Amino acid sequence: MDNTKLNFTVINLLATAQLFHEELDELENTPYFKHSLKKAAKNIELELTKTLDDHIAHLWKIDEKAMQEIQLNIKTIIKELVSMDPMKINDVSNYINQNKKT
Repeated sequence: MDNTKLNFTVINLLATAQLFHEELDELENTPYFKHSLKKAAKNIELELTKTLDDHIAHLWKIDEKAMQEIQLNIKTIIKELVSMDPMKINDVSNYINQNKKT
């Protein structure tokens, strides 16, 4: 895997792990909320951060503000997707595929 792809993968993993952990809060006060799930999600986030620590430090040194913005934008997109009508997700996917730069 080249370095650019590795950077994208690390950023995506961190953003999605954090979002997964945070989104479990949305289940609070429902029959689906379990502290064990929340704890497992937090453990995954911590283990991922610990495993990727060296690479994360490198990315933040490059441009901390840009990295925070990218992570925030990924979270924003994911939050929109998970709240979207499933049929509209197809439209988003088609739009992305049609507008990819190769």
